[in-house]
Amino acid sequence: MTEFIVRKLLKSIGLWQKICLDPVTAARDALFTSEHWALCVEFLLLECRRCPVFHATGVRGCRKTPRRTAAIRLGQLDTAAYPMAALENARSACLAELAFLVDLLPDPEE
Repeated sequence: MTEFIVRKLLKSIGLWQKICLDPVTAARDALFTSEHWALCVEFLLLECRRCPVFHATGVRGCRKTPRRTAAIRLGQLDTAAYPMAALENARSACLAELAFLVDLLPDPEE
């Protein structure tokens, strides 16, 4: 993985850390959409071909990752009948996406 791609991945990880810390604000500001993700901004027009998520999953659009579930759960926060349960479900889904992205980082010893 090139240094450039690692920087984009780290930027995306930073955004998901922010989302995990405050899912309510993230939902309000729609931070879970692709125009906010450094990887998507860089690779979406290339059909995700150089993206480390694509290389990990073999599919475009972050399918086969926890991102879709996180986005759905974040989108449900403002209409939830049980707000605290919805918040915990959203946070859990966001943490799963964050862990997925962190696992994509290259081993520092390599």
